[in-house]
Amino acid sequence: MGVSRQGENEGFRSRTARLHNVGDAWYFTTRGGVEHGPFRSRETAEEALREYVREQVMNGPDAGGEAQ
Repeated sequence: MGVSRQGENEGFRSRTARLHNVGDAWYFTTRGGVEHGPFRSRETAEEALREYVREQVMNGPDAGGEAQ
C-alpha cells in the first residue's frame, strides 16, 4: 500500500514500476515517458532515479525547472 502524492488520486502507479530491464541493462521511465539508462544494475538505476527525483524537486516549477 502506498501514499498518494499531493494532487493525485488514490490509484497511482507504483514508483517501482518505473524500473525495467532489457537483458542485462536497467532503465527508469519518468512520468513524461522519457526513458533513462542503460544502467548496469537495478541498484544503479534506482539510485539514478532517486537523484533524478531530487533534482526535479530542487528545480521544480517555482525554480524555472521542468518538473515531472
